[in-house]
Amino acid sequence: MKILLAIPDRDLLDSLKALLETEGDQVSAVFDGPQAINASREFKPDYAVIDETLPRAKIDDIISMAEKGSASVILLTRRKADHRRLCSKILPHAFLAYPFEPAELFDLMERIRSVRESDDAVNNLVDGRNMVLCGDERITESEAAVLTDIRREDQTVGSSGFSEILSLRKKLKRAGSPYGIKRVKNKGYRLVTDNE
Repeated sequence: MKILLAIPDRDLLDSLKALLETEGDQVSAVFDGPQAINASREFKPDYAVIDETLPRAKIDDIISMAEKGSASVILLTRRKADHRRLCSKILPHAFLAYPFEPAELFDLMERIRSVRESDDAVNNLVDGRNMVLCGDERITESEAAVLTDIRREDQTVGSSGFSEILSLRKKLKRAGSPYGIKRVKNKGYRLVTDNE
């Protein structure tokens, strides 16, 4: 696997690089925005692990460049809740909050890989721990699970998930997110942008 690590903390960058290379992965390790853009373009990674505090970086540009090459993007955040990301039209495939163990990152990459293998139409897998939609709109663990499902593909949500759908619709609207939840006849619910 080809993995781009774009992390300003050089100790963490070197440690993760060494661990991934031990597993047989090819790793490009960079520590600022221009390097990340160039590596995305030239290295063509399968995964891009990007720290949101990357210096000299426009995170949306890096995510877009990585996704152009079909990379799955994992955004590392120093906040327990990434309240800006779901207000953006450009979303990573997953979030991972600091502090994290390397095993959590590897597990997340494996989860994304298995989802991509089972469904090539993956739309942004979210790790919902401690997530905030936008501003102060918190989502619960059960809402995060529903959000993860409806972002991947159309899902039929039973009565146990219906209250989460209703709650998420209200929270997305109050938060001013460009996303909403649409019912797809005979299929279930799907996360859509305002213009869909």
